[in-house]
Amino acid sequence: MTLLLKPQSTRPANDAAPYRLNRRRFLPVLLLILTSVSPQAHAATPEERYEKIDSSGDGYLTRDEFTAGMPQLKPEQAAQAFTVSDFDRNELLSLEEFQTVTGVTPPGERAAVPDPVAPFVAEAKRKWAAIQQAADADGDGQLSKKEWPTGELKQQLPPLAALKFAIWDKDQNGQVTSSEADLLLDIAYGMKHTDGSQLRAENGWVIYRSYLTRTDKNNDSRISKEEYIPSIRWPEEKVLALFKELDADQSDYLSIPELTKSTTSYIDEVAFFLRSDTDLDGFLSREELLKIGLNSASAARLNHAFPAFDVDGDGKFSMSEFRLAPIGCFYVTLRMYTQKDLDHDARLSWEEFYTEPAPQLIGLVWELFQRFDRNQSGMLELNEYEFAIDTSKIKPEFAFSAYDKNGDDQLTWEEHLPLVTGLKPELAKRNFHVVDFDGNGTLSLAEYQALPSLFPGRDRGSVPDPFAELAQAAHQTWRSIQSKADVNSDGRLSPTEWPRAALKEQLPPLAEVKFQNWDTNRNGTVSPEEAALMIDVAYGIRHVDGFPLRAANGLVLYRFYIERTDKNGDHRLSKAEYLPSVRLPAEKVLQNFQNMDANHDELLTYQELSTASSTNIDEFNLFLARDKDLDGFLSRDELGTHNSNNSTKNRLPQGMVAFDDDKDDKLSLREFRLAPIGASYITLRVFDRKDQNNDAQLSWDEFYAEPSPQLIGIAWELFRRYDRDQSGILSLDEFEFQVDYSKMNPQAAFTLNDVDRDSHLSETEYLAKIAKSAQPAARRDFHLVDFNHDGKLSQDEYRALPDLLPVEERGPVPDPVADLAAAARKTWQKIFKAADSSADGQLTYWEWPDSELEQQLPPLSRVEFKHWDANQDGRVSRKEADRLIQIAYGMQHTSAAPLRTPNGCVMYHSYITSADKDGDQRLSVNEYIRSIRKPVQEVFTMFRELDTNQDQQLTYRELAKSPLANIDELKFFQRHDTNLDGLLDVKELAKVNSNGATPGRIPQGMAAFDSDGDGHFSLAEFRFSPMGCCYVTMRVYGREDADHDGQLSWEEFYDEPSPLLIGLAWEQFQRFDRNQSGFLDLDEIEFRYDPTQIPADKYFTVIDADQNKTISFEEIFSEDKPDTSNVVKSRDYEIRFTQAKQHFAQSDLNRDQELSREEYAQFHQAEHLAAQQLRDAKGFARPDRIEWLLPAVISVNGVLVLGILLFLVRRKFSRR
Repeated sequence: MTLLLKPQSTRPANDAAPYRLNRRRFLPVLLLILTSVSPQAHAATPEERYEKIDSSGDGYLTRDEFTAGMPQLKPEQAAQAFTVSDFDRNELLSLEEFQTVTGVTPPGERAAVPDPVAPFVAEAKRKWAAIQQAADADGDGQLSKKEWPTGELKQQLPPLAALKFAIWDKDQNGQVTSSEADLLLDIAYGMKHTDGSQLRAENGWVIYRSYLTRTDKNNDSRISKEEYIPSIRWPEEKVLALFKELDADQSDYLSIPELTKSTTSYIDEVAFFLRSDTDLDGFLSREELLKIGLNSASAARLNHAFPAFDVDGDGKFSMSEFRLAPIGCFYVTLRMYTQKDLDHDARLSWEEFYTEPAPQLIGLVWELFQRFDRNQSGMLELNEYEFAIDTSKIKPEFAFSAYDKNGDDQLTWEEHLPLVTGLKPELAKRNFHVVDFDGNGTLSLAEYQALPSLFPGRDRGSVPDPFAELAQAAHQTWRSIQSKADVNSDGRLSPTEWPRAALKEQLPPLAEVKFQNWDTNRNGTVSPEEAALMIDVAYGIRHVDGFPLRAANGLVLYRFYIERTDKNGDHRLSKAEYLPSVRLPAEKVLQNFQNMDANHDELLTYQELSTASSTNIDEFNLFLARDKDLDGFLSRDELGTHNSNNSTKNRLPQGMVAFDDDKDDKLSLREFRLAPIGASYITLRVFDRKDQNNDAQLSWDEFYAEPSPQLIGIAWELFRRYDRDQSGILSLDEFEFQVDYSKMNPQAAFTLNDVDRDSHLSETEYLAKIAKSAQPAARRDFHLVDFNHDGKLSQDEYRALPDLLPVEERGPVPDPVADLAAAARKTWQKIFKAADSSADGQLTYWEWPDSELEQQLPPLSRVEFKHWDANQDGRVSRKEADRLIQIAYGMQHTSAAPLRTPNGCVMYHSYITSADKDGDQRLSVNEYIRSIRKPVQEVFTMFRELDTNQDQQLTYRELAKSPLANIDELKFFQRHDTNLDGLLDVKELAKVNSNGATPGRIPQGMAAFDSDGDGHFSLAEFRFSPMGCCYVTMRVYGREDADHDGQLSWEEFYDEPSPLLIGLAWEQFQRFDRNQSGFLDLDEIEFRYDPTQIPADKYFTVIDADQNKTISFEEIFSEDKPDTSNVVKSRDYEIRFTQAKQHFAQSDLNRDQELSREEYAQFHQAEHLAAQQLRDAKGFARPDRIEWLLPAVISVNGVLVLGILLFLVRRKFSRR
């Protein structure tokens, strides 16, 4: 049978697109086609060519004869053509087979090609003929409804037995004729359409029925223009032209006969096969089938189809096998793999498999069903055929049984695979191993029901729950305790029977629960039901009202969130409590509340809250979601990214040690569900516990913070696990808890951090308990108090940490001033011992060691004897000497009030001295108020609080209580160390406003006090330097060059009332005096001077800023020009500028715009004369005109000298 119409157009761009794209791949086929239409090929008929090629003349072509007779084909192309057309596999081509070879005849004239469908039709017609003959009781060649052979049809043609009589009786005359039966069988086996149109031709052409069926939207067996145009992916005008060309009867509809004129509507299955055979072996391998595309072939479908359609079992498809297989060319007739398991039994029945409108293809589909049903069960299972199942509706036992091929009630990995074809292999494997709870390598039905990819959370099977396991063990223990304690065997326990001792031994946490908490109905006895509720409440299985908190499927009510949100503790959430607790738009949160509030009482109970996913946590899914590497466990990194469990850097190691039972450094599902660093926070959070008694340990009472008896059993289990040394208390290396270091005993805190127990804290030990964000500052503090720079903190150094303890409890802080005082005292003791000739422990005036003091303690040699002799008894005791040294070095005031304390605090002596206007060494109310820039009333209140004796005067001792007058130099240093390196650089020093560290003073100060020359101030250097913190005790900037010699003598530098601070001042003087000249030059320290009075060479050195030994005008005249709005200042400035410019020009003898030292001397003299003229003009007397002053001074000094001599003589005689 052949289709009569020739192809007139190319394939459409939809289903045929892959063929167009792959034509280059199928060049050999195109070559064959081109050869078939060449003039040379048509020079002889197929019969003549056959006869010519048949060199042996036996009426058959051998492979060699065929190859030799087809020179236009390459050998491999000839081999393919021979293999494909050798339908009977006898290695010989008959004339009929030869005429099917592409290139011998045009496709439209091709001889008959074996059709795998045709035998089914023939066999069905044969069976029908026999059935009809036997059933035709009246012999009229027709079958009436009465004669209808339903039984025989069921036996011999099962699929057709289900067809109603009316379907067979096409003309509805009550009789089924042979022609009607033949038509129905042709329709049933896909040979014809319901309108009688031919669907399959003998030459291998098949109408593209699946395309036509899909295009015929209204199922009228015709294609309208509206249906046709969208079905072809060509430009609309081109498709419309083709439609008009095909529409022979101009009806605006295309019938099947009309559609057969276009290659868009039929498939040449022979050419299709040849195109797909890319290796030209005459067969299609699995790889070639997978590359076709339109046949919906997948690896899984290939595994199903090959056993069903590879008849000879050679692992390849011949053309005949290819034409019948759904993964071959059968999709042209009917697209498969769309069936669904409608009754959710994990199998496909015949009724579910056959989805066409009867009787179309019913017989042919039956044949496919039979082939796929390899075990002949009458049902297709998932390992026989791929179909859609809804895992959320399928009964687990059905699916399990369907995949349990060996019937051992266990699913192996291989048996489980078809269930998860949609998952990535690594994900499927992870899921399999996670639910293999017993670790035996297979899944039981219960484990299978927990597979996350198959069942939603609420329908999931049981998931291992350590809470439930603990509760179950507690129930079992209780039953044993209860049976022994129930003396009267009434099944209840009274207070007299209460087994407290047994509970304490076997269920320690429950022993603490009071009897009345067990006795919920308050009837004086505890029933088994009450005990069961108590244990469930204690282990987080139920709430106190009996509502379940945990489900077997892994869902857990978010108890912690609910309890935290329940502000009034009534075990319900009001709208006012719920709305602020959810971070969503207010209207959405309100809608959620209303959806949950089933009884509309404006309160959410635990039961109502359990209906929302936000308060019902799926711990199983939580575990799987964190398992990023899909190994079925959670590593430290994976746990660390789980924000809600508070798995901080410190908590993870502690949690792993306590809950990683198998010590594999990962948490399994069971371990994850119990661990606070896993999921137990959903029920109970423990990382907010506080060390309430400040002993750096956490007791059970401090750990368990829930209202008893809620979760007391679970809390005990967590406590017991964290308590690794079984000491009954938790240390910080076992469990992280909140510690108030300011209240903790320093010894306890130190011991807590000293992990290696070497009585020192390394930097690592110190930082271990400190949050990462705070570690830079903490590291600075560590190095700040590491006073001996050994990289460790001793206990004293640890106690000195700036923010560890109240300042009055702080450990000692190194004090360079105290060190000076101690050294001076030590030197003095040697001097004292040597000078005490009478060995009475005192020094008289005549024993006084002036020369030794001058030599060893120069500043103290300048202190008069009377200042040493505090009680004026003519003798200096050791105590008096110690007192004076303390005063001289700023350790105490002359009033005996301490100025410096070992903890780093220093009395603000310079401030007090400045505020003490009347010099009585006390501050009156007025002096105090004027010294502080705050509201008067506030300052007055501060004064009254400090004035403890209410005498309206503040002494040094009273001022010591004021933070304004008592400076914490350690905190001062820490506060200004902004880059946290434990040192103060030049930039940081410049920002310390109160120290007067100007740009000019900083280089001088660094040169004098940066002892190690590193360009930074350490704490000790800072405390000693005037541009550091020493200004608190004594300010040195602002001294005046009184004698106009361009330098500062010791007498000009030291301006305190002797002996106050004389030793400290001397040390400062020595430091500044870098050239050891005994004077301070302007390049050593900044002081006040009159530039017109000091020697020119001194001033030259000062103003030579660039040190090039010449002076520019800018270096001489550096005044800033005043604002022009100030007329007077502007005028004076212009006069000075003009005068200086004139003097500069006059002095610049070589006109190089620079003044040498000699030229500058002339300039300096001119400036001095100009200044003197200005003084004369303003009426000021010249210094050299005060002729009378010198004799007067000499006379007064003479009188004083005589008075002193008389005094000494009288004292000398009085001592005798």
